[in-house]
Amino acid sequence: MLQRTPGWTELCGLLALLCLTCRHARPSLVMVCSVPLFVAVTRTQERAPVVSDLPVLRTIDGLSVLLPMAFVLLGGNQRGEDGRRRAAARDIRRAERPNLARDLHDHVAHYVTAIVVQAQAGEHIMEKDPATARRLFGNIEQTGQDGLSRCNAWSDSCAPLKPRRRRPR
Repeated sequence: MLQRTPGWTELCGLLALLCLTCRHARPSLVMVCSVPLFVAVTRTQERAPVVSDLPVLRTIDGLSVLLPMAFVLLGGNQRGEDGRRRAAARDIRRAERPNLARDLHDHVAHYVTAIVVQAQAGEHIMEKDPATARRLFGNIEQTGQDGLSRCNAWSDSCAPLKPRRRRPR
């Protein structure tokens, strides 16, 4: 049989909403949203005989106020933990940037140096040995392609797993 008066389901739902509001709502909306939820939870005992029949609620004065306060604190604590996790992830990314930049520079510098050395050698021997010069210029092309493919593979490995959606302009 369905219960027509507020009961445990409503109380649990309100407490969950209160906790989630304190955790996820924008700071400007936390007070606006949590105060009515808080009042609704504290008034549930008066409106619901099923809830007020619980002996614990009758023996502990103020439990109807302490219970929503606990869920507000839980939501606020979770909000703080979320912020600390985001800050830690940001700090880790910030600390890794110099390493990534150094690795990228080393890879690119290796290939560019090889290209420059082969081009200089090809310039010097072009008139004396055209076959070797052609081979060197072929090596330059291959080295450039290898460098580009390695840079692409390296940047793909550093890319986020989930592609970000671009916002429409």
